Amino acid sequence: MSSRRKSGLTRSYSNIRLANHGKLRKNRGVRDDVSRPVACIPAYLTATSPGMSAIFLRPLARNDVDQIHAWHNDPALYETLVGSYRPVTLQDVSCWLEHRLTRSATESNWAICHRETNEHLGNFYLRDIDRQAGTCELHLFLGKDLHRGKGYGTAAVREGIRHAFETLGLREILLRVLSNNRAAIHVYEKCGFRRREGLPDFALKSHGPVEVQVMVLERHESGTARDNPTRLEDAGNP
Repeated sequence: MSSRRKSGLTRSYSNIRLANHGKLRKNRGVRDDVSRPVACIPAYLTATSPGMSAIFLRPLARNDVDQIHAWHNDPALYETLVGSYRPVTLQDVSCWLEHRLTRSATESNWAICHRETNEHLGNFYLRDIDRQAGTCELHLFLGKDLHRGKGYGTAAVREGIRHAFETLGLREILLRVLSNNRAAIHVYEKCGFRRREGLPDFALKSHGPVEVQVMVLERHESGTARDNPTRLEDAGNP
């Protein structure tokens, strides 16, 4: 255990901690057993994000493949996302997931799960992580309508902001969202993101092209440095 952890600076407000039978550990491999929560959410996130008390975040695992396969083949879900829909096989998703499970310095991938039922609600990613430039791109979705509007997405975004700025030491988070997805834009704005002006981009959906809105949050605008100035050690994904 490091001297910083012994000093107690990180005891009250640690970043995502991956627990193994109640003990803090390094995530040295892929866990297939997700029968119990493996992410301990900081108390300050539970207090500031109503949905956080109902969810936890954990690394993706191989036995997520069936659920992710179902989401990747849901055209209605892709109507809310920037990415293009195309049917994929279970083998395609298995290969995709194996790549996501490989520890990488350029991405961080998490499952959003319900704390009481352990149900896998959606995924959260930080992609294109560039430590030198201090930037990354945020991606998030909840798979079902019934899980939206309950604060789960807001809680996951806020944890992602802290992970990016405090653990990874980045300075800017970028995201892309469909301009007609007002619910998602509201969540991002509530978390401090603002629209970045530039040349328009479009995503082709079933009813035609939809403008893609780019949003950005810079570290000095987020308040994370003020709320918790201690750099936290990453205990899971990079």
